[in-house]
Amino acid sequence: MAKILIVDDNATFRQSLRKILYNSFPSITIEEAADGKEIIKKIEDFHPNLIFMDIKLPGENDLQLTQQIKTTNPDITVVILTSYNMPEYQDAA
Repeated sequence: MAKILIVDDNATFRQSLRKILYNSFPSITIEEAADGKEIIKKIEDFHPNLIFMDIKLPGENDLQLTQQIKTTNPDITVVILTSYNMPEYQDAA
């Protein structure tokens, strides 16, 4: 069974994405996190297969956080989300 973690500081966006994913794939399990500290706890407790993560979380370097996640959990797929149309974000991600 697929487990998805949605990470974004915007609760409305998290809930909207959750609804879209659940409507398309009703058998998946979805959890949410609002910041980097919450991500680590959720990974330990929930063990997601896939993480949708905003590139810009308050107080976090999200690209370093992604690298940390991939180092300790190489089987987790991380999809970086952003509304920024900046080549440096695209290249770094």
